[in-house]
Amino acid sequence: MNSPALTTRSSTLLRGVVLAILVAIPHLPAVSGGWLWDDGDILVSNPLVTKPSGLVDIWRGKDSLDFFPLTTTSFWLEYRLWGPWPPGYRAVNVLLHAVNAVLVW
Repeated sequence: MNSPALTTRSSTLLRGVVLAILVAIPHLPAVSGGWLWDDGDILVSNPLVTKPSGLVDIWRGKDSLDFFPLTTTSFWLEYRLWGPWPPGYRAVNVLLHAVNAVLVW
């Protein structure tokens, strides 16, 4: 016998998953795209992102015109996963959109 609390949690989880999927679906075509505007400069031409010691430099804030350590750290980590392959970064972006939609809900 299912308890009402378990049924409510299952229902809430299912709704969250459905919401994430509904948010992700319209963004999926963007995953196959290339770099836009200054993406290449920010990611693959940025030594803070590409060099292995860049993570330390990101948090020191000395070599960057802008200080966005969390964003740049995520780019540094993604560069380790994807290198200069745009679909990887875009897939993470779609995932973040879906997670944020569920968090706002």
